[in-house]
Amino acid sequence: MKSDFTGLNRRQALVALAAAGVTARGQAQAGSVLPLRRLHTGDVGILVATRLTMGPSAGWWLLDSGATSHLVDPAQAANLATESRATVALAGGASEVRRVLLAPLQAEGGAAALTGQRALVVDLAPLREATGEDIHGVLGMPLLAARRASFDLDRLELRLTESGDAADSPPPGAIDVALRLDAGLPTLEASIAEGRRGRFLLDTGFAGAAVLFAGTAEKLARERALPQLTLRELGGSVSARYARLSQLALGAYTRRDVPLALEVGGAARRGGHFERLDGALGLALFDGGVLTLDLPRRRLRVQHPRAASALPGGFGFLPRQADGALVIASVFDASPAAEAGWRPGDRWVMLDAAEAPRTPADAWRRLYGRDEARFGLERDGATIHTTLRRASFFPPLF
Repeated sequence: MKSDFTGLNRRQALVALAAAGVTARGQAQAGSVLPLRRLHTGDVGILVATRLTMGPSAGWWLLDSGATSHLVDPAQAANLATESRATVALAGGASEVRRVLLAPLQAEGGAAALTGQRALVVDLAPLREATGEDIHGVLGMPLLAARRASFDLDRLELRLTESGDAADSPPPGAIDVALRLDAGLPTLEASIAEGRRGRFLLDTGFAGAAVLFAGTAEKLARERALPQLTLRELGGSVSARYARLSQLALGAYTRRDVPLALEVGGAARRGGHFERLDGALGLALFDGGVLTLDLPRRRLRVQHPRAASALPGGFGFLPRQADGALVIASVFDASPAAEAGWRPGDRWVMLDAAEAPRTPADAWRRLYGRDEARFGLERDGATIHTTLRRASFFPPLF
């Protein structure tokens, strides 16, 4: 199932792009500052997007260091000529798609236009559903690879500058981590337990904190007596493996109580870097700080005011939209929602003293940054008021 809480949403709702050899030539202006918007996909899940105008149409474009090519929705590419075709691995399997030359992309705030950018034409409807926003495209590594790209998740800006030739020292509080490229994508070494290290994709298009790809996940599942959690859903139950890392370290940058998804089963295997790498690290691991992707110098620079702190945990439920309202689709075992007696099928009618959100994206936006919230649920004609406080309820992996 799609679990935004653990960050699996991108693996299942967005493309798992593995377009080996797909590149894009063109000019993207260095020295640009692109305003960002935080898009909420779960308890801790976030994506970032910038608003761009292409021709007469303006919409949101996600920033994704895990994509080897830009993507554009078919509706935005209807009048763009096909330059060539490429075969990519999407969530539903391999598919042949068009490659087009994008018209100039103009950012808000007077930033220089992005010109000469090529993209693959892919249906982005799942992204619009997950984020609740009008997603027109995805900007991948062709924008980020040749310059220094600084994602400021506090001020919500993307700064693109020339990397420069001279070496420089990190400012106070900043931490440098070595990067390597795998098929054109940035990877780094992380420690997930004492004596256990792995290589992970740095994926700004992954909304969660950490995921283990199938090969590593299955190996750890055999080695460890990892509890199998039951997710209660409408119409029955499904089983999945969820855990948390007591600590995850990227060099001197550490975070505690990191929610972790473990891909298990042959269906999760997709080949390419999904086989070579141990997993992926997403934006939730860095939210509130600044991460600077500097591929010319093969490094990631992290500045975070709460380095070594715990991630905020979650409330432990997933909503879905039904008849213009939200109902509780599933409840995680041992979560605050489960402890409060929530059940799948409960209708969400209030948040604090106000009307409940009407979409999952709006719900996560209103709950973002809050440690506690008061909910009103309707069950069998009665309204139940409960207060939930965030908690790290997934069991430790080690």
